[in-house]
Amino acid sequence: MQCSADFSKAISIIENLDEPWGIKDIESRHVYLNLAAKRYTNTPQKFSVEGKLDIEFPAAWHELYLDLITHDQDTISSNKSVRVLEIHCWNGNDNPVAYISTKTPIYDDVNKCMGILWDAKPAYSTNPILKSLNKSNYQISSEGNNLVTEKELEVTWLLTQGYSRKEISRIYNIPIRTVYSRIHSVFKRLDIHNIAQLREIYVEYGIDNYIPTAILKKGIYNL
Repeated sequence: MQCSADFSKAISIIENLDEPWGIKDIESRHVYLNLAAKRYTNTPQKFSVEGKLDIEFPAAWHELYLDLITHDQDTISSNKSVRVLEIHCWNGNDNPVAYISTKTPIYDDVNKCMGILWDAKPAYSTNPILKSLNKSNYQISSEGNNLVTEKELEVTWLLTQGYSRKEISRIYNIPIRTVYSRIHSVFKRLDIHNIAQLREIYVEYGIDNYIPTAILKKGIYNL
């Protein structure tokens, strides 16, 4: 969705929504957060967000400000919606939780980009496998799973999410040969040959609703 309205019209659309929605200008300064977005970002209700950069917010997640700005600008320059996995202590949680944020350019009446519109949903709600099975949330770690080890799950979970072996190597800071070795080990043990078969087995045995603990390091990841 790309909006061709000014900020006031966008605000009128999102202000009463139950999910977190916000607006930033082209310099990544906040224009507006609805009440759900303030709760999501652990922002005090009396804190004035207008004109503030992420780093100026009185909340721990502001440590991610450089990555947040990068993805804002990626959205503006790409002229299309961009999805990122955001992991931090959102919604007042004491431990990191995974949300997927979708950022969409907002345009004025002459088709000039004014900023971005963003929302945030729990990671499970945008996973087509989980959604099709009506599963309500991810379980953390692979305890109780007897098909793959935690280390193997760390690699194969990202693989099933569309990450390349090179990207997985970078995210976990492990040699790419280790990535290949863990994938090979899983494929051999499960007697499969491709990622589609891996996804099918994960669904069959309920592993698809596990998310490895290691991926819940605070940060922002491209989807």
